[in-house]
Amino acid sequence: MYVFMMGTSLDLEPRTNFALVNFMETQIIEVAAKNNFKGILMTNVDPLTQFIGHERFGYQTLLSQHIKKYENRNRKKPFSEAPMEQVIEIMYKEI
Repeated sequence: MYVFMMGTSLDLEPRTNFALVNFMETQIIEVAAKNNFKGILMTNVDPLTQFIGHERFGYQTLLSQHIKKYENRNRKKPFSEAPMEQVIEIMYKEI
């Protein structure tokens, strides 16, 4: 199963956002297990969901890269203005 996008509202308090992300991730894992998927693969750019993925749900990082350093096939850096601390992770959880 590939998780493409998950989001909450910027208008919510951090505690509520954290609870919603936890709930959605639990549902994703349940759907994957119920449908006999071997695992879940996700691209993750948010520090909170990266933390939750690792610490709460046991995802492994397959790749971690600073977005600022990313180069496309044409050797261009479309995210060169991104902050250095912004990291993208490719994460995997075996079901």
